[in-house]
Amino acid sequence: MLFLLPTAFAALDVKCESAASGEAPGWYIDDAHQQSWALNRFAASTALSPMGAGPVADDTRLEVSVELDAVPPVGCERRLYDHRTATLDLNHSLALPRLRVDFASKPLGRVLFYGAAAWTPPVDIDQARTTSAGGHVGVGLAPTEATTLAARVHFTQARSTAHVYPPTSAVNPLIRDYLSSSTFGADLVAGARMGNTTPYVSAGWLDISTFAWVGENSAVMNNYHPYSGLALAFGTEIDVGAFASAIELYVVPDVLYTVRLRAGAGI
Repeated sequence: MLFLLPTAFAALDVKCESAASGEAPGWYIDDAHQQSWALNRFAASTALSPMGAGPVADDTRLEVSVELDAVPPVGCERRLYDHRTATLDLNHSLALPRLRVDFASKPLGRVLFYGAAAWTPPVDIDQARTTSAGGHVGVGLAPTEATTLAARVHFTQARSTAHVYPPTSAVNPLIRDYLSSSTFGADLVAGARMGNTTPYVSAGWLDISTFAWVGENSAVMNNYHPYSGLALAFGTEIDVGAFASAIELYVVPDVLYTVRLRAGAGI
């Protein structure tokens, strides 16, 4: 998903030589924090955001869609490692695709239950393979004809194999590193219906757990500063007949700022 630059055999990416030789930014602490940030970002990139205001349908609903989550490239300062003498490889692909199945129950008055299951298949892209599986369940409410409220809990498990950690020697064979993460969280979502579109905003809590194994020397890389805190989303859902789509800005403060797209149809 993320990871791997053309200069994977170099401990320091030539594009980052200027940053490495300069003064560290004020937020820089040490390698442990750089490592933790990279692992937190991998996990946050796979977290399942709302991608909608929460359904308030007239009847039982099932929807199949494709989600595409942008993964913005990471700058040199966040990639510098080993006392700022080497770079982590954090810029592989620019997007993470997901297949989704969303469902909603028949309304009970103005309340309904809904959920989703999502999966990223394990496909190799430029010597990196990422797969994830997750879902969410929630309850939706329509206080008025023009507004929606929802509460949901979500989880994701993700795995990735790629060259992430800088090699200790150019003659050593490159063996893929292994990353594992899980996310869990809860959100409140509010939307305002405007014809076929429903702008929405969500705020909630995201908890991250990660593990990494370095292929070159079998070292275990722990996350000593796992993220547990705020997660926000600002988006618009668009429904036209059986077709549904959404565009969303997903924010995990100081970790990830990304745009996500979803397109699908009811069946």
